[in-house]
Parts: sequence; structure tokens; C-alpha cells
Amino acid sequence: MAKYNYVLEETKDAGSLYAYCDVFNLHFIRFEKWNSGIALIDLERGKAIFNGQNGKSYIFYEDVPEDWIEVQYKRCVDKYSPISSYAANRIKFDNEAAVKKIVDKKRAMDY
Repeated sequence: MAKYNYVLEETKDAGSLYAYCDVFNLHFIRFEKWNSGIALIDLERGKAIFNGQNGKSYIFYEDVPEDWIEVQYKRCVDKYSPISSYAANRIKFDNEAAVKKIVDKKRAMDY
């Protein structure tokens, strides 16, 4: 199986990942999927997997095949399951709120 290069970044939450990506011109487009506190994220140039359970992020550039990234996402979800639906939803809510907070601060600075 092929191995592809990625950037491993440890952050406290998805808001920190958003800020990191912004600095390196890898702007967020959207959270594509959440499962067991793990998110698959569309970036302007590539994709990222964010593990909300431990704060680790794996950033893949556009030259990495999407189906391979999807397999890695499923492996990460399987590795960190089972988790209660309440805990998974809490991780999702907290991390999406952290991103919203960063986005709101950025918008406030634009005016």
C-alpha cells in the first residue's frame, strides 16, 4: 500500500487547527464528516483529519488521493471507537464552536 506525506499538527481544538491552516494558506472550506469525535475536513488545497479526542490533526495536500484519505479517516474512527454518542456530539459541538469563535474574531478584525 502506498504511503503519502502529511503534516501532523497537535492542537488544543479545531479552532487552533483553523488558525494554523489559515497561517499556512490551507483555508478551511467545511467539516465534511464527523464520526466518534473525528472530523474529515475539506481544505482549499487538500483535506485534513482532525481527532477531537486527542487534538491531533493530519493535513493531506491535494496530491494525495481522496479515496486513500477516506480509508485513513475510517481507520482513525475505528481506532477511537466506541465512544458514546453524547461524548462524540460534545466533541463536535465544542470544536465547531472553537472554529466559529476564531472566524468571528477574524471577521471583527476585517472591519
